[in-house]
Amino acid sequence: MKKDILIQAFNRNQMESLFPQHNEIAICIYSTGNGELGTPPKLKEGWKDILYLQFDDVDINNTHGLKPFNTKQAKDILDFVKKNNADKISINCDGGVCRSVAVMVILERLLNRKDVYNKYPCMNKYVYNTIRKVAFLNGRI
Repeated sequence: MKKDILIQAFNRNQMESLFPQHNEIAICIYSTGNGELGTPPKLKEGWKDILYLQFDDVDINNTHGLKPFNTKQAKDILDFVKKNNADKISINCDGGVCRSVAVMVILERLLNRKDVYNKYPCMNKYVYNTIRKVAFLNGRI
């Protein structure tokens, strides 16, 4: 029986303080604004691989001039996870509540066959549904 992949979501400060473990990858989500939140987090050395994505915590139907998540970024996440075959995936966004949690929840479903959707009502459902749709269209679910 295959061991589950440990998938966790963090806020920016927590992620910057992590010491990566063997065969651990990072998915770093940061916003588009000015200042610190508009720059990638500064991670410690030792990650197997890091994927940086820049988009805001908005829905495609309600962007308010901000940058929403897109299908290319969804495919990038899926390809990154598949390429690295990691034992642990750490994901962050600014607050560690909406975008990173959405990625964590869909990866739990796709990789570990666990449905934890209802445990996280604050997650960004647009991000979750976009990754789910791209995974379905590419035969990953």
